[in-house]
Amino acid sequence: MTIGINLELPLLVIDGVANSAGYESAHYALPSRTTTLTWQTFFGSAPASCTFKLWGSLDVVNFAVIDTSTAVAGELKTVNINLGFIYVELDAVSGGTTFSVLIVPKDI
Repeated sequence: MTIGINLELPLLVIDGVANSAGYESAHYALPSRTTTLTWQTFFGSAPASCTFKLWGSLDVVNFAVIDTSTAVAGELKTVNINLGFIYVELDAVSGGTTFSVLIVPKDI
């Protein structure tokens, strides 16, 4: 199922989930005017290591990794995009407790 999101409004796509490698958010449909996407990772307590992947697609079928984060203290990143759909995956993690991911689609 794909969930539509609004331009310029922050959305917690993952909120306080127990650290678990391979955990994926739902798929989100971006507003048609989205040109940049800001995403932020943060933890309840920092893991020893982690790898987040931001996946993107034009057609909600064929996804590719468009950005990654390995910052154990959390990270705020902005990427230029021309996509219709995204989701976030915690690809690998060692230690820590919970994590959250916030996204903000922008028209800049």
